[in-house]
Amino acid sequence: MRRIEQHIVAAWATRLGNQVVKDVIHSLEKMEAELSGDSGLENVWEEVCAQVQGEESIDWGSYEDVIESLLAGSIANLDRDAQLALWAVTDDGCDYICDHHADKNGVVGVPLDIGAIVAKLKEKVLSAAADYESPSLYRYVWGEDDPEYTELEDEDEDDDER
Repeated sequence: MRRIEQHIVAAWATRLGNQVVKDVIHSLEKMEAELSGDSGLENVWEEVCAQVQGEESIDWGSYEDVIESLLAGSIANLDRDAQLALWAVTDDGCDYICDHHADKNGVVGVPLDIGAIVAKLKEKVLSAAADYESPSLYRYVWGEDDPEYTELEDEDEDDDER
């Protein structure tokens, strides 16, 4: 069982992390799809999703760099307390807190590791990419229209006609 302060930090870090991930995805959605050529994908976010759900391109490292850069920038814009909360739920942060929870100096000298936060949040971005769905992504990954989407679209048209 966790102590109350661990629970509070974890809850805060979850909210912060979810917002950072949402902001990064929104930034990727605003970027035009360029590396996939004339693929029908709408934006860089869909390019990332296509590679997570299908096969990584030779440019995958560039996509990872963009994601990591956006995450690092978002984290850098947070105040130190928010950064510490996000770091506290990483493996390195948890280990440090367990080893130093009784230190009299508090947060002075805490070795805040932005890279560990970026790595943890990158996992969440890629998990969201694995779950993302859209007609253009389906067409790109599977080479055909999504039959479920077409049925739903047909039902909507029928409703409109009535």
